[in-house]
This record gives sequence, C-alpha cells and structure tokens, in this order.
Amino acid sequence: MSYKKKILSVFVLVLVLIAVGYAMIYPEAVGLCENSDRVCIGSYPTFSVGEPLAYSMTILAIILLLFFFLSEHTFTAWKKFAIWAIPLGAILIALTPVSNYGAGGIGIPSFDREIVTWVVSLAFLLVSFIIIAIKSSKTKVAN
Repeated sequence: MSYKKKILSVFVLVLVLIAVGYAMIYPEAVGLCENSDRVCIGSYPTFSVGEPLAYSMTILAIILLLFFFLSEHTFTAWKKFAIWAIPLGAILIALTPVSNYGAGGIGIPSFDREIVTWVVSLAFLLVSFIIIAIKSSKTKVAN
C-alpha cells in the first residue's frame, strides 16, 4: 500500500471516530435522542468518552491532513513520536476524573477530563508541528 493510501485510510478511520465522539456529545443532534429527552441525552458518555474522542481525533485529523502534502520521511519521524505519545495521552486522559467540582480550593487549580484532554491534545499538536517543521526542513536541505 502506498504512503498516500495509508494516510488516507487512517484519516478515514479518524473521521469515523470524530463522528462517534460528536454523536456522544450531541446525541439529540444526530437523531439518537429527542431534544426533550434528558434521560436519553444523559445516558451517553459525553464527558468521559465523547469529548476526549472528538477533540483528540480532530487534532489528529489536522496533522494527518498535513501529511498529504509532506514526504514519507517526515511522516516516519513523526510516527515514532506518535506511537508513544498517543497511548500516553490516552492513559493520562483516562486517569483524570471526569469532573472535579469542588476539588480545587483557593489558588489550587482543579483539573477535570475536559481540561486535560485540551492540554494533551494541544501539546500533541505543538510537538507534532515542531517535529514536522524540523524534519521537513532537513529533508529539503538534503535534496
């Protein structure tokens, strides 16, 4: 399978996961629940699964989209980082409480799963951009 086809197949899988995540966040918008059925809407794991899945996969989709325009060598370098970073980020998110109402005191930050998801996802995006920039510039210099 060619490099572009591999990226495309992973990209399609990520888009499906984004759709599943957003369906968990907004089950009434996709027809899984009636707008007025709060019991049905509340039965979906919005904060524990939906938000982390949708937000983190959106970041991954952005990065994969970039690889359609970059070399396979750049992808290989990034993949070495992603193989470790994605599972570690998922573990960190999973170990964080879904909500932390009342846990933080005065001056003590209170982290819940949504905040940790955003921090982990944005850190992943930033480090990915750095790796892509460095590897892309080295590849251009070598050519």
